[in-house]
Amino acid sequence: MKASSAHVSSLGSWVRTIKLALDAQGLDGMALLQQAGMDADVLADPNGRVPLAATTRLWEIAIDATADPAFGLTVSNFVQQTTFHALGYSLIASKSLKDVFERLVRYFHIVSNAADVKFERLENCYRFRILQLGGEQPAFAAQDALLATNLRMCRSLAGREFSPLAVRLLRPRPQERKAYEEIFRVEVEFSAEEMSMDFAIDAIEQTLLTANEELAQHNEAILERLLAGVSRDPLSQKVHLCLLELLSNGEPSHEQVAKRINMSSRNMQRKLSESGTSYTAILDDTRKQLGLNYLQDADYTMSEITYLLGFSDTSSFSRACKRWLGMSPSAYRNAQGVGK
Repeated sequence: MKASSAHVSSLGSWVRTIKLALDAQGLDGMALLQQAGMDADVLADPNGRVPLAATTRLWEIAIDATADPAFGLTVSNFVQQTTFHALGYSLIASKSLKDVFERLVRYFHIVSNAADVKFERLENCYRFRILQLGGEQPAFAAQDALLATNLRMCRSLAGREFSPLAVRLLRPRPQERKAYEEIFRVEVEFSAEEMSMDFAIDAIEQTLLTANEELAQHNEAILERLLAGVSRDPLSQKVHLCLLELLSNGEPSHEQVAKRINMSSRNMQRKLSESGTSYTAILDDTRKQLGLNYLQDADYTMSEITYLLGFSDTSSFSRACKRWLGMSPSAYRNAQGVGK
């Protein structure tokens, strides 16, 4: 699903972090927020969200005020465990960096729905990718801050020596690259086709000393509620939540879902089309999200997953999985080491 520009937003805690970084440089962070069209209310609500256009303006103003094109890297220094609320606690309690990134993929839209993230194992490494969704793009400084924040989090959990094998950024090659080299500790590829980082397999899979699965799962319950409240488009989210309730009883028709949300089927499908999506796309996306979660839990059999996703038989689920992942459900589990 593509995000409608009216509903693309980021967690307001990003704004507070930018303000902290501005204040630390002797600037009036609040005045600069106001210049970007924001007020103190954005700092008061821990779960508040800010439109992407507003944060983009703030990044532009901040870079002008600091005269630092790499200011996004500086902001990553001010991200704390509490910046992303329950997500931060869940990530630090994960048993490995593999679990950290998988949780980040699952709950990234709590942080921002301006992009999607993927984490996959390749032949010789793991790759973390940030995918643009079209329409208005986050500022280059925001992209810098996001990758640097993720790397700093990894180092806080796995040790200060942890570093990526490769880093790719969409931004053009800057005149001054020292700040990028100091943080990433590898030669960064600028003007790349994608924004991504590669990591050594052993480093990603090693058990972390901070692991606490009970704490991680406790915070995931909070995250599920937060995720349900984040929507690129309110109607799409209603359809998605309705599907979560109905799928285990078999694939619901669009007429059933429309009735459930008090709309005519024609009106629902028209409005979804205006938002750049469709009932079929939301159904497929919902099944994919649930399916990946179930496949990563060895307690679920293939038959149980088939039933929970509303497929009529396991062959239908297998075909869908091959379309989503390029491999069968069992091959995906083997690649992820599930059940070993």
